[in-house]
Amino acid sequence: MAVTSVADTATSTTLLAAADAKSINGVSVFNDSSEILYLLQGIGTASTTSFSVKLAAGDYWESPDPMYVRGGLSGIWANNSSGAARITTW
Repeated sequence: MAVTSVADTATSTTLLAAADAKSINGVSVFNDSSEILYLLQGIGTASTTSFSVKLAAGDYWESPDPMYVRGGLSGIWANNSSGAARITTW
């Protein structure tokens, strides 16, 4: 199990690299920012119009199957603020 944090930013950023995603059995993300986090599963650039999951402040998401994130996980917040994505992999 590994726990990492990625600070919020209004620019698309990698939350889980594809290379790391290939060896996991599961992933969860908690958005502790005050801004909305847009997650994109797989390869690509997350945006507020191109995303897989939308997490409001304080929301939690767990991938239903590790295959959904084999290409990695990227994210972008609606605005810069304080906070981060708290990512747990197992």
